[in-house]
Amino acid sequence: MEKFKWITTSSWIDETINFFNNTKETDSIVKIKENLKNGIYFEGKKNSSCERIFSEINQKYIKDTEIFKALHLIINSEIEKTIKKQYLLFSFYKDENLRSYFISDYIYPNYIKKQKTYTQRDLDIFFEELMFNKKNRLPPKFVSDGISDASMKKARNQLFKFLEDFGWAEKNEEKIILKKPTLSPEWFVFGLYFYYKEKIISIEDVIKDGYFKKFLMDEYDIDYMLNQANQNKLIEVYKMGEIRNITKIKGDTIYEYAGYIIGNS
Repeated sequence: MEKFKWITTSSWIDETINFFNNTKETDSIVKIKENLKNGIYFEGKKNSSCERIFSEINQKYIKDTEIFKALHLIINSEIEKTIKKQYLLFSFYKDENLRSYFISDYIYPNYIKKQKTYTQRDLDIFFEELMFNKKNRLPPKFVSDGISDASMKKARNQLFKFLEDFGWAEKNEEKIILKKPTLSPEWFVFGLYFYYKEKIISIEDVIKDGYFKKFLMDEYDIDYMLNQANQNKLIEVYKMGEIRNITKIKGDTIYEYAGYIIGNS
């Protein structure tokens, strides 16, 4: 069972976008590290901070070459910054599994019941459930030594903060109010390329796998996005009885698809 990555740092959204804006798609890791030492990406920050930020960016967005190239196209395009953040969120969730779990397994079930405001008490409930039901997924040192008050406070703060950073919530005193951003069919299909490598995808699998719960999307939201994407000729949707499939038609890889949406944006 995969261990949760405990939350200790910022989301580094602006720093990530600045990194992509100052990086060439063809830059090698050697070139990137050279630029890092020369202060090109995170001007005004200490070397130790630059290295820490880069470590997070590298883990999330660079290690997979196809993802890096696809995101590089999108971040350096004319797409609005608020939308660019949503493309980054796929990779962010993949690396930040505790934040992902918080959204898909705690926020989502409450959100579909129409709860949009969350308080410190909600965070307490989430962590109580986490310690009780998912203790085997906590970092080993927490199981043996317990979680310090400082570490718990930081994790609580960052769970709310990242929702603000990505534009999914606004803070009002000690509570947050969910504010789901407008998500496009182009973005949704990018998610299909991100999560599924095969050319033909079962719609039932997309619903059952639950990837889009992290984006507060239920079965009806997914069906709406599929219809919109099909109408916009981003994918082909085939429905005949129990057979319901999606066919990718705008490239075989996520990089090819990113090139298509940028060329037609």
